Amino acid sequence: MQVRNEVIFILVLYYGLTLQELTNLKVNQVHFANNELELISRKGKRRVIYLTDEDRKKLFEYYMSIPEPVRPNRYDPMPFFIAFDYQKGTYRWDYEKDSPKNWTEVSIQKMIRLEGKRAGFRNVTGAHLRKTYIISRLLDGVSKEELKEELALESTQPLEKLENQYGAVIKEKVEG
Repeated sequence: MQVRNEVIFILVLYYGLTLQELTNLKVNQVHFANNELELISRKGKRRVIYLTDEDRKKLFEYYMSIPEPVRPNRYDPMPFFIAFDYQKGTYRWDYEKDSPKNWTEVSIQKMIRLEGKRAGFRNVTGAHLRKTYIISRLLDGVSKEELKEELALESTQPLEKLENQYGAVIKEKVEG
């Protein structure tokens, strides 16, 4: 599960995925050969994320760590992140869909909090990690309009809120 958790942190912190995008990610949306993730936003907007070779290998390592009997076929629209029952020591199965059970946003959030606590941080959430990604992109000089398109946002309003909070730091870093 350590690799799975690392992959979650990588995708949120370095690619700006939301918890909803993580839970909705299907195996057939992960294109290992092209280093791509195909994501569908809450509003149905499609976006493609290009992974580094190292990150693609980490995702593939997680995928291959799933035991073959429950591992989805690479071209099936089944969940990429599969729920694991620690008490029983098994992956969870959705008998109605005859597929592995999807890992939920609540479970991912709990894992992020626990891993954050283990690392010595207090109250780390998926939203904090995503904001960190957004701020780092703004610090890199990416415009709010470009970031809006990259993250498939409806407007720049959430970005403006962050810019208002951290504007002086961002402006100093971009201009300096």
